[in-house]
Amino acid sequence: AGAICWFDKGITDSWAHGQSIIECLGFVDGICCPHYDEEPERIPFVKKSLSSHEIESCIALEGYSALHIIDDIPTKIISFKNNKKCFDVRLHEDNICTTTINDAELVVL
Repeated sequence: AGAICWFDKGITDSWAHGQSIIECLGFVDGICCPHYDEEPERIPFVKKSLSSHEIESCIALEGYSALHIIDDIPTKIISFKNNKKCFDVRLHEDNICTTTINDAELVVL
């Protein structure tokens, strides 16, 4: 539970059959979904969870990326290969909106 453990909740397939939303430590407000581009079930699960109003928004991290957050504000996106990205995914007027987090400094390792 690397990235998700710090958030209020996280999306994982480690504790149940298929994708699920679990309670986490709550140091960072919101819900985190790692491996967003690597596991084919992740994107549809996030969209379903938003459409059903189970969640309001989600920070989605592509594989080989990390997000440095200070006081609930993204400050750095760390990309370990191929310029991986982080996204803010939310429901807006019944449409799923996926926005690349660009306000943070990009660090490529």
